[in-house]
Amino acid sequence: SMAGLGDAVYIFGGMTGAGGVTTASDLLRFDLFTLTWTNLTDASGQSPPPRAQHGMAAVGSSLFVFGGQNAARPLKGLFSYDVNAHSWTNIIPATSAGGTACSGPNDIKIVCATGNA
Repeated sequence: SMAGLGDAVYIFGGMTGAGGVTTASDLLRFDLFTLTWTNLTDASGQSPPPRAQHGMAAVGSSLFVFGGQNAARPLKGLFSYDVNAHSWTNIIPATSAGGTACSGPNDIKIVCATGNA
């Protein structure tokens, strides 16, 4: 998934390999001024497990990653990445069940939902 924040676009995860059978957990930053890519996989904290078909949103100076799936099953959980601190936080474990609502930084409300079409 992808989200814009400040002068950059961030991409997290996705599928790799022939036929898209392997999920990834890379976090990449594309600088819109210098037109260069930076791999941010060396961030501190607990990053989300590899996933695809997930959502990502930017709020303040943080990116929030939710849901998706790996090669075996759907994933839930909510993770945040602070672009200034260069660190991940596991807000809701990836094994939690069902939809979730929670409070983010400064009492910002974040609503997460899961489901199949």
